[in-house]
Amino acid sequence: LYDHSRTASALATALWRYHADNESDTDMAAKAMRKRSDWDEEKFLLIQGDFFGVQSFIFATGTDTRKRAAKLLRGRSLYVSLITECAALHVLEALDLPPTSQVTNAAGKFLIVAPNTPEVHQKLAQVQAFFDDWFLQESYGQSGLGLAWLPASCNDFISSGDNNAFQALMKKLFDALEHKKYQ
Repeated sequence: LYDHSRTASALATALWRYHADNESDTDMAAKAMRKRSDWDEEKFLLIQGDFFGVQSFIFATGTDTRKRAAKLLRGRSLYVSLITECAALHVLEALDLPPTSQVTNAAGKFLIVAPNTPEVHQKLAQVQAFFDDWFLQESYGQSGLGLAWLPASCNDFISSGDNNAFQALMKKLFDALEHKKYQ
């Protein structure tokens, strides 16, 4: 129930911000939502973040000795979690979104739901450039944090029969992130 409420909050926030940023008439938008006449309009932006190079970072030299290897592994794993959490918070702050817009954060990955506006796209490009510069400076490019984003409509979250639209949407997002990783 908690996860459902948190996800519903993220979707509602993105929807409200989309209409507020586009200066939509709220009464007209509410009527369109009830009639589902605008459910194909891409109002949401799913943002996936991923810490690249986790394996090589965690298992870097020093963990091959038996002495304190477990502590080194735990410490490096915590470091990855902290970097991912800070990166997600940086994205939320740059987009002026509340913490509830972050749907997941685990295993070096996070997912944020945002409004699909040109301003958000521009800010995400700036945040990605910041991450690229920071990781080049701190890890010489051996690890990094990539962002991939994909517009989505209300119908992309609905599945019916054999059509699992959300699963297809998430596959596209993971493919975009994979493409980003190899850039």
